[in-house]
Amino acid sequence: MIISSLNLPNYTRLTYFGFVNIMSKLMPLSVNLELENIKNIINQIDGETYKT
Repeated sequence: MIISSLNLPNYTRLTYFGFVNIMSKLMPLSVNLELENIKNIINQIDGETYKT
């Protein structure tokens, strides 16, 4: 779901990240951990893209 959301139109992405931003204020610890996982996944994908 997370990876496919990056391929959605810009307004959908903004809504998604806005939602994440709001949720991070309501549940700071769990969402911040999730955001770190998302960053790690994106970095892994970018790293594999650059390797090829």
